[in-house]
Amino acid sequence: MSVCGQCTWQVSHDGMVRLCAFTCRKEGRFPLPGDCGRYVDCFLGAEGGMVSREKDCFGFPFSPSLKRCVSHEEMPQCQPKPDKKNRLMQIPDLDYLCADPAVLGGCYHCYAGYICISHKAYVELCTTQDSSCSDSVPFLGSCLPQLNSFTQNACVCDSVKLYKDFYNENFYHYCDPNSASAKRETYQCPAGEIFNDVTDDCEPPTVHTTPAPPTPPPCTSTGTYVNPSNCQYYYTCLPGGTIRTGRCEDGEFYSEVDNACLTNCTLAKPEVTAEQKCPESSPGKYEDARDCQLYYNCLGLGNVYSNATCPGTTHFDDALRTCVAGPLPADCKPFQYSACPGYDAQLCV
Repeated sequence: MSVCGQCTWQVSHDGMVRLCAFTCRKEGRFPLPGDCGRYVDCFLGAEGGMVSREKDCFGFPFSPSLKRCVSHEEMPQCQPKPDKKNRLMQIPDLDYLCADPAVLGGCYHCYAGYICISHKAYVELCTTQDSSCSDSVPFLGSCLPQLNSFTQNACVCDSVKLYKDFYNENFYHYCDPNSASAKRETYQCPAGEIFNDVTDDCEPPTVHTTPAPPTPPPCTSTGTYVNPSNCQYYYTCLPGGTIRTGRCEDGEFYSEVDNACLTNCTLAKPEVTAEQKCPESSPGKYEDARDCQLYYNCLGLGNVYSNATCPGTTHFDDALRTCVAGPLPADCKPFQYSACPGYDAQLCV
């Protein structure tokens, strides 16, 4: 007895070489010695031991280097005969799956795989209740026992449930592992519909459209500004009157001070209360965070105050508690993000 690759051979008394059982020594896909159109898939089973599955290429050659079935043009020296018991079926209606030469195969749904040969789809149905399609190389499009690293757990029937197919939303499955007969049943939604696993019903797919950006205000100077109609959007005024618009992610507003998109709660401050306007019981002047030229004139009578404005081009200096001359700070008149459409002050405290 001798060993050839992954297979054990035996030489008979008459000199003929006879193929004996294939012995898997590691996971992978291997050619079956003595037949250029057959191969063996080897993988770890649920209990840890090696499991083998002998497969046929439906009359096509098997390429040991590519580890898949190929056309006769690719291996003209190999002319195998198809196995009458082969589980592969050529389904013309699914040939569109193989139109792209880069597609080698895949899972049509959890329990139906396909391989592409000469741009035609050859389908294998996973007929045993404990098997499902694998989308992992090198077993792409093959049915394998479940609960291994090459199949999706989402395809496992482990409880009484109705579930959407992992690979194809047009299909759904009913699972009952307690059933004495078939524990799973596969159904297909009408054409143009998908299975909604929230309503457990077939429905037309939801079309998500991006709303048109709001019209920006007229440009008075170059720079980038938040769009007051929707603070998630911003616009840039370029020389010559050209305007470019942009959009922040959901939950973000554009900050003119930071020139960046920030979390809306970071920018939108809650309304200032009377206690915050006059934090001390004694009379005094306090800044108005909404505008550096505004301040509160607290009278020292509880929360009694009056609004005041610095004269001319001066602005209020909170450290000096008075109006001072000089350039206005960059954040002198911050945009009031709490007025942005969709902003909920209760969420930002």
